Formats: sequence, C-alpha cells, structure tokens
Amino acid sequence: MVDQANMNGKGAASSPARGLVTNFYEFASDILTLVELQTKLFAEDARLGRKRFVAPAILLFCGAGLILSCLPIALVTIALLLMELAAWSPAQAFLATVGIGLLTGILLASGAAYFLRNSLGVFQRSLNECDANVRWVKNALRRFGRRTNEPGTPHSASRSAC
Repeated sequence: MVDQANMNGKGAASSPARGLVTNFYEFASDILTLVELQTKLFAEDARLGRKRFVAPAILLFCGAGLILSCLPIALVTIALLLMELAAWSPAQAFLATVGIGLLTGILLASGAAYFLRNSLGVFQRSLNECDANVRWVKNALRRFGRRTNEPGTPHSASRSAC
C-alpha cells in the first residue's frame, strides 16, 4: 500500500514533512531578520555611544598623562615641605606623601569610572531588544514543539495551503 499512488489529489505538496520544511524556512527567515535588526540597532547605539564616550575618555587620558608627568615632582615637594615645616623624618614625610598620592589617584580613577560607566549605558536599548528577541525565539520553539507533539493534531491539516 505504501508504494501505491496517492489518489486524493493533494500529492506530496501538502505532506507533513513539506509543511515542516516550510515552517523551518519561515522561522529561519524570521531569525535572520531579527539578527539583522539587532545588528543595526547595536551599530546605531555604538554610533550614539561613541559621542558620549569620547569626551570622558579624552579627559581620562589627559588627566592621567598630567598626573603621571607631575606626580613625582609634586610628591617629593610635599615630602620636603613636611620635613621642613613639620620637622618630620624623611621616612614619615615620604610615607604621608605616598598616602596623599594614593588617595588622590583613587578619587580621580573613581570619577573617571563613574563617567565611563554612565556613557556605556547607551547599549541598554540593544540589550533589552536582544533579550526580547531571545524570549520570542524560545517561545516560538516551545509553541512549535507543543504543536508537533500533540496527539491527534495532524500537522498537514493546519498547513494545507503550503
């Protein structure tokens, strides 16, 4: 019986396997469209974020360069002043100066990190959209899995127009 010709007129065009292949290609097309749109959104966010990122980065590098060039001289000067005005020993004066330098550096680095963290928030829109797309794909796969696993629900009956 399997090798006999199909006489109902539908033929292989509306078989469940054909419907499955059609659904797979439609789903793959949707996934590719989502990837394309997600990439465009990320590129736009990156373009906008670059404007917000450049100024803090320039300030950070300029500040770091200035600190690095002036720091040794400033720290030695502070230590010499402490030795002269407070009559501290060289070890005490230089230790206090190292503490002042570390505290100042931590404050500057914390400020720069705060501004950089705020400028990277521009990608939140891309991340939210990506999360929504992943949820959609998972739900679509879950619905498709339920539809094909339900007993008594012929897959070809719902896709007879394919």
